[in-house]
Amino acid sequence: MQIDKTQLITILKEKYDYEVQRKLHFESILNIPVTMLGLLSAGIFYVLNLSPNHSYLWFNEIKPWCVGINMVSFTTSIVLIILFYFGYKREYKSFPNSDEVSTNFTELSEYYDKITPGLTLLELIFNPSKREKEIDAKTNERFKQNIIGWYVEINTHNSSINDYRGTLLFGAKFFIGISYLILILTYALSLANRF
Repeated sequence: MQIDKTQLITILKEKYDYEVQRKLHFESILNIPVTMLGLLSAGIFYVLNLSPNHSYLWFNEIKPWCVGINMVSFTTSIVLIILFYFGYKREYKSFPNSDEVSTNFTELSEYYDKITPGLTLLELIFNPSKREKEIDAKTNERFKQNIIGWYVEINTHNSSINDYRGTLLFGAKFFIGISYLILILTYALSLANRF
């Protein structure tokens, strides 16, 4: 069964475009976690400055633990966001530039021109373009193989980078969520302490 390399190239190009869109999505989504961290830091500052009613000392004992866990979670989310944004941002690969692609095609054409046997006298008389067609067919076939190889390498690399960045973003959002949960719990306990 002969694989249609043109269809394979189209599929790989779509995958390449998908990974580029994921990269652009990751670049544009950074403002949400940063805004959440700003609000969270304001909430932590507010909870730290709560003056509890001294009639219930249990809140004074639990407050440092809540704030400590919150600060660890907050710091972890900041580290994950920094890794997400700066860690692998420059690691993406892209399709070779036009000069490299053109040079590759020219080299292939010259190579197949050298190794393709010449025409016999009868072929020269009746079908003079047979050799050129054979060279073009071999060059195009090999060039498609090169394109497929480029796409496979680039897509594999960029997909792993996007997956890792997605994991970092998920982790940052997870720890921000934990920080918010602990912050709300601490505030609720301070309210319960007042009554």
